[in-house]
Amino acid sequence: MKAIYSIILLFCFNFSQAQIGIGIQDVRGASILDFGKNQINGIVLPYNETTNNAVNGTIRVDKTTNKVQYYNGFNWIDLTDSGQIPANMYINNNDEVADTQGVVISDTGDAQAPGVLVLESTNKALTLPHIDNPHLTIVDPPIGMMCYDTVSKTIAIFNGLEWYFYK
Repeated sequence: MKAIYSIILLFCFNFSQAQIGIGIQDVRGASILDFGKNQINGIVLPYNETTNNAVNGTIRVDKTTNKVQYYNGFNWIDLTDSGQIPANMYINNNDEVADTQGVVISDTGDAQAPGVLVLESTNKALTLPHIDNPHLTIVDPPIGMMCYDTVSKTIAIFNGLEWYFYK
């Protein structure tokens, strides 16, 4: 029973700090969520056709075009060309629902944006998983996988066919 209380207190402490590390002990710098270095798994974006109440900076994979996109406040901007979703990949066919709130990590205490994972902070950001040469390291990545390539020092996004690298 004491172990359960200890785990609950540990989670409460982590959330009260508004900084979470996955695969690392100490969060680096001004990260609200930090995945560490030399991971072999990146972040996989949600797949949908309709994203209700999108806010600036929302990122998704459009199921209709198979393109990774971000929302600039007015339009969806393509980050990749059309990709390919593997036939054996499970994709939830339910589009995002405006009233559904997923996991929230916030240092403001009142996350307003809808989403599966919402990160809100006035002074912290997301640190992508750091991977050396993801195009060589990750075997069979899913469409929409994102990470930071530590060798080329770029953001890497996979569209189901090829990797895109952004400086």
